[in-house]
Order: sequence, then C-alpha cells, then structure tokens
Amino acid sequence: MTAEPQANDLWKTAQPVRSTQSPTYAGRPGQSPAGYGQAGQTGYRGPAAQPAPYGYAAPRSGQSAWPPPGQGGYSGRVARGQAPGIGAVILFTTLFGVLGAISAHGRARRAAAMGRPGQKYWVAFAATLGGWTLVSVLLALAMMATLAGMAGTPTSTSSGRFTAAWLEQSIVKDGGVKDSSGAAATPTGATCASLSVDADGVGDWRCLVDFGATDRQAFDVAVGSDGRWVPSRGE
Repeated sequence: MTAEPQANDLWKTAQPVRSTQSPTYAGRPGQSPAGYGQAGQTGYRGPAAQPAPYGYAAPRSGQSAWPPPGQGGYSGRVARGQAPGIGAVILFTTLFGVLGAISAHGRARRAAAMGRPGQKYWVAFAATLGGWTLVSVLLALAMMATLAGMAGTPTSTSSGRFTAAWLEQSIVKDGGVKDSSGAAATPTGATCASLSVDADGVGDWRCLVDFGATDRQAFDVAVGSDGRWVPSRGE
C-alpha cells in the first residue's frame, strides 16, 4: 500500500519564480537601460578640437597648420601702414642741399619695407634741390650787385662812360675852375681819382688841377648822368 504524501512544506513542489527580466540566450545581446552605450555606437572620435588663438580653427589630422592664402596669418610680407611723409625730405633738403638725398633714401627704404612706392621721396628731393639752387644763384647775384653799387674805395679810373681820363681832359679843355687867387684861369693839367661813383662813373671825384708850374689846387668834382660836371673847392 502506497503512502500518500502529506500536506507538508517539505513535500510541496517548488513553484517557478516569475522574473521581471527577460532571459538571456546565447547569441542574443542583452537589454540595457535606454541611452546606455549609445555614444559608443558611432565609433571613437577622440577629444574635440580646441579653438586655436587669433580666431583660426585648429587644423584637422593631415591638414597644414597654416591657413590658406587670403584667410589671414603670416604671408611673408610686412603689414601695410601709413608711409612716411615727404615733409622731412623737403625740410632737410632746404637746410642742407644735396645732403637731403640721405633723408630721401631712408624714407624710400621704409616705404618699400611697408609695401609702398618710394618714388615720391626722390621727386620731392629733386624739386626742392632745384628750387634751392635757383634761389641760391639769385641771392648770390643780388649780393654781387649790391656790393658793386656800394663800392666806395677811391680808384684812379672808372670803367664806365665817364672815366678819370675823360674828366681830366674836360677840365683842361673847358676850364671853369679858379686858381689860388680866386680868379678864373686856364688849367694846364689835371689828375683825378674817383671817390664814390657807380659803374658809369657818375658820382664824386677828387681832382688836382695845375695852373702853371707853381700853382696846384684840389677840387671835388660831381659828375652827373648827363655828363655835366660841377667843381667845388676841395680841402
């Protein structure tokens, strides 16, 4: 006779426990929480590129570190700025003449280094030097003329229209002078020298007039531009 199982917990058949997780089978990936591992599905990209200084993006792998032409960066040429003025060249040339070429040369080199033409500095130098030379010549001529007009050194003759020889002959020929007694007399000879005359011989003369062998008188003679002369008793 077979004994029936007793209603005992030890004899109870274990009931399967229901799990909230899906079973995992071989060859089937397990389920993961949403969002987990999604970043890795696109592959490894490495760290994000950091922005480079001065506004240029960092180069990617295999690219040149220099920006392409026309997009900034060092181009091998000095950045353009305001070129030097020509005022210093004009002033230096006016003061020192030919030495102004030193100033023109220096500023032309600075302009060329900035990528700008330097011809205007040489043009300013040449124009200023030409004007400086012209003014210098005119001043020299004016000074020579002034000195010639102010010459007051007595000379025995004059190279103009009225010379010492002409005046001496006129005195002996025309007379018009008085001897030591105050009487009109005919001169027998005269020796004249200029005191203050111009290039034509117009001005004051000093003449020694002879009246015979023993009488000689000194006269100051003023010669006019018309050739007339007026004697006065000299001392």
